[in-house]
Amino acid sequence: CDRILWYGKGIKQNRYERGESKLSDHRPVRATFTVITDIINSIKLMERCFSSERYENLDIDRLI
Repeated sequence: CDRILWYGKGIKQNRYERGESKLSDHRPVRATFTVITDIINSIKLMERCFSSERYENLDIDRLI
């Protein structure tokens, strides 16, 4: 049985698909997920996460 293993709070599996393979007894699989994360509260931390150009273009109000 071929699987995608995942675990955690705020993770919801939306779709799981498996295909056929003529070259192997393992089936190719894929899945899509929705993930809810915490917002980065510290502007200083956010500045360290992004390069200056990317940070300047970031719409913080849209994220909050």
